[in-house]
Amino acid sequence: MEDNERTREGEMQTEKAPNAAHEDEERAAAAAEEAREERADRKSHRTLWIAVVAFAVLLVGAGVAYSALAPAAEKTDLVASPDYRGESAGSSQGDAAKGGQGSDAQGGSAGSSQGGGKASSSTTQAPDFTAVDAEGREVTLADFRGKPVVLNFWASWCGPCQSEMPEFQSAYQEYGDEVTFLMVNMTGMGGETQQSAASFIESMHYSFPVYYDKNSSAARAYGVSSIPQTYFIDADGAVVARAAGAIGASSLVEGIGLITGA
Repeated sequence: MEDNERTREGEMQTEKAPNAAHEDEERAAAAAEEAREERADRKSHRTLWIAVVAFAVLLVGAGVAYSALAPAAEKTDLVASPDYRGESAGSSQGDAAKGGQGSDAQGGSAGSSQGGGKASSSTTQAPDFTAVDAEGREVTLADFRGKPVVLNFWASWCGPCQSEMPEFQSAYQEYGDEVTFLMVNMTGMGGETQQSAASFIESMHYSFPVYYDKNSSAARAYGVSSIPQTYFIDADGAVVARAAGAIGASSLVEGIGLITGA
């Protein structure tokens, strides 16, 4: 009897040994799988951080490149009694009329007229043009004769144009009673529409008057091949100064002083 019991106990112990070994193997496998998952999580987190850092570096680089390539507001100087390309400019004005000014509208191409800055002895009459207001009424530059005019060419997609708009808004609020501001949108240039321009103005809460060059009359008259551009015209209709590229507050006030005698 005792021998039988010892035999059964031995058999039971023999059965437990493989079971214990199997359980150990399962625990080891589970631990290995957990370790692999942990390593995978760490690798995923590292990859995510690398991507975040790379994106941040890309943004910084883009900002630096934009600052270098876009005309900085205070880098645009006024040019007294400037020459400009009118309808006799040939193919360049034709491109402007067709709206083919891409992002070259950052003012760099007009730099050749910026050498100097000294007033010439003669004056140049500002070419007349026709545009429409927000209600579709036609206006001409001649309609504003007798009052100094700040004439600006812009588009809503133009980054440098956007950067100078707050300066024009401030100037309009301060000098709007004595100076006419003609903010002429290059409608049709680079896909610009009256709706996109009006939406931009409304979204930024600008209150200066906006006109639309829907038939490219202004683009042809002034040979606009890059934007933004600003002309300072005195009460007699003479071009006193010009700024090609984004204009800063000090240059804008200086130009207004030239046409008002302030």
